[in-house]
Amino acid sequence: MAKFKLEIGLDNAAMREEDGELSGLAVAIELRRIADRVEDGIRAGLKGVVFDANGANVGEWRITR
Repeated sequence: MAKFKLEIGLDNAAMREEDGELSGLAVAIELRRIADRVEDGIRAGLKGVVFDANGANVGEWRITR
């Protein structure tokens, strides 16, 4: 069975609003970036790194069989 696994850390400043609350917009932007890569035709076994707006590594995703 093929699986898509995603992990994004949400504790850094780029993933938070000024008041410290989680930024739904920041999370949505990262999800759209990943979706674009998937739509571009990745193959099983491919993986990627998730970077926030500041360029920090905040997670990873992968497709496995």
